[in-house]
Amino acid sequence: MKHKILPVVFLLFASLTVWAQSLTVTGVVMAQDEPDPVIGANVMVKGTTNGTITDFDGNFSLQAKVGDVLQVSFMGYKAQDVKVSSTAPIRVTLEPDNVQLQEVVAIGYGTMKKSDLTGAVSSVRAEDLQKTPMATVDQALQGKAAGVTVNANSGQPGAAAEIRIRGIGSVKSESTPIYVVDGVVLKDINFLTPSDIESMEIMKDASSTAIYGSQAANGVILITTKSGHTDRKAAISFNAYWGIQNRWRKLDVMNAMDQAQTEVLMAGGAKAITNWNKGFATWWQKTNNASGTNPYYPVNFDYAAHAATGGTDWQDEVFHKNALVHNYSLSIDGGGEWGSYLFSASYFNQDGTLHGSNYERLTLRVNSNFNVRKWLRIGENLSFSTSRSRNAMNNNASPQASVLSAALAMAPWDPVYYPDYAVNGLGESIGGQPSAASNFTNVVNPMSMIFNTEPNNKVQRWVGDIFIEIKPVEGLTIRPSLSMDLSNNMDRTFNYAYRYSNADYREHNSVGASMARYMTLTNDNVITYARDIQKHSFSIMAGETMQQYNYYSVSAGGQDIVNIDPKNWYIFNTKNDSTRTEGDAVARTRRLLSSPVCTIVTTIAILPLSTSVQMLLHDSRRAIEVYGAISRLWH
Repeated sequence: MKHKILPVVFLLFASLTVWAQSLTVTGVVMAQDEPDPVIGANVMVKGTTNGTITDFDGNFSLQAKVGDVLQVSFMGYKAQDVKVSSTAPIRVTLEPDNVQLQEVVAIGYGTMKKSDLTGAVSSVRAEDLQKTPMATVDQALQGKAAGVTVNANSGQPGAAAEIRIRGIGSVKSESTPIYVVDGVVLKDINFLTPSDIESMEIMKDASSTAIYGSQAANGVILITTKSGHTDRKAAISFNAYWGIQNRWRKLDVMNAMDQAQTEVLMAGGAKAITNWNKGFATWWQKTNNASGTNPYYPVNFDYAAHAATGGTDWQDEVFHKNALVHNYSLSIDGGGEWGSYLFSASYFNQDGTLHGSNYERLTLRVNSNFNVRKWLRIGENLSFSTSRSRNAMNNNASPQASVLSAALAMAPWDPVYYPDYAVNGLGESIGGQPSAASNFTNVVNPMSMIFNTEPNNKVQRWVGDIFIEIKPVEGLTIRPSLSMDLSNNMDRTFNYAYRYSNADYREHNSVGASMARYMTLTNDNVITYARDIQKHSFSIMAGETMQQYNYYSVSAGGQDIVNIDPKNWYIFNTKNDSTRTEGDAVARTRRLLSSPVCTIVTTIAILPLSTSVQMLLHDSRRAIEVYGAISRLWH
């Protein structure tokens, strides 16, 4: 019995070895709706990084094991899984993904099916933008579209991200794209929240300049906000999230004793080495001239004991642990045959990971449209946002103008604040105040930057448009609209007077204020004619855009407010007339962006000319005649 079992076990082991070996799997990929093979289809072993693409004849070859699943995919077709069972050639036939091809995307002043699209346009779904909690839409766009680079130039809460589409290149020495929100051309979209977005398309090639001119040389980001559903009664939606933020990492720096010893060995000289050999306290006093009548250093604080425990980790002191971020969104929408409506409100609040920085924003939005007649529709898309921000000093080139740079420059043996009992060599109490830097003479304690300046920045912004849509004949749409982007910026900063050292001081308290108003008015007049007859589709669009930009600002400042209560932080309360400054500025630009621009899109099957096509051409002539009459009246 024993001799009979061994051959069976051996054969079983040999069989398993054969099944575990890799095989060369070959095959061809065809398309169900085309007689030709599919070139460049992806063939991957599911669950691995092992894959290849089909050649010019649709053939592929790769290593796989019996039982592996090959996943075959190609743009515009449904992905298909095929299980490897032998070395026999595999024939895969892909089915067209009609849902994907029929998806409608925005292309400037109109829409188009993806199957008819020839330009480079990427679409980003609304649910993808809401997966990551972000203050602004441009930040949420990071990693969502090919060829689009999103960089955060600043860690300030609410700061706009830098977006580059297909690299850097512009006729105007700028590299930022323009944004078109519900037809309104904008330079930034800080007023929008990701929960307000219905769809987003990114136009990446030269076709965008054909519509928006040279201002679109760096690409166009088209955003459509959510609107009410016409097939239901009022529906209420609420969304909220909370989170905490922390720095990703910190720089690895020396502790107090290591840094002191390094400074002595590198640049101290023989005298410094002698003082160091007498102990840390002697070296510190001699180096900083801290004995006698120095008013900035305490004579009863043990620097040596503080250094022996590792000293101050300044990075830990300036960063905010578990900084809170939270958002609340509420919307009500509905509609029927008469039209639709949507009201939404959202509140966003973010504490910065750096002390002294925060951002909060309230956004209100209304989108509605009404079918006044079968041939007449009116509507509007309006947004109002008000935001308040406080930014930490972040000029990283100077330790006197950046919280982070100052934190790295401060000596680790210096405390953050002097203890309450601290007195200087003159017998004066300096307890509780930020410490003076004792390693460099031009370094500012980062806490004095954070707590001795009170910036208050407010922005109120209105963005929206109103439109009338007229359909006098079948297929013809006339749409005049008026849009506005109005922004009021108000900045007020109060600076306390203080003195912690010869480098870290401000002789006089001061207040500065500025107000600026930006307003852009845009008038669009667009006529579109589109018809679908059997397998034929035809559309033509013509229009013009007029734009006016207005800017005005005023600013002033002064010093020496006697009563520094916050309610007195106004320039008329300053007493030093010689330091008062005033100024204002104004600018205006008017331009006709296009007069007119005409685009034609056709998708026509190769069939004999029929009566229906002749009727289509006749209607096209009517549409052009109507546009010509309106254009003459306009001018």
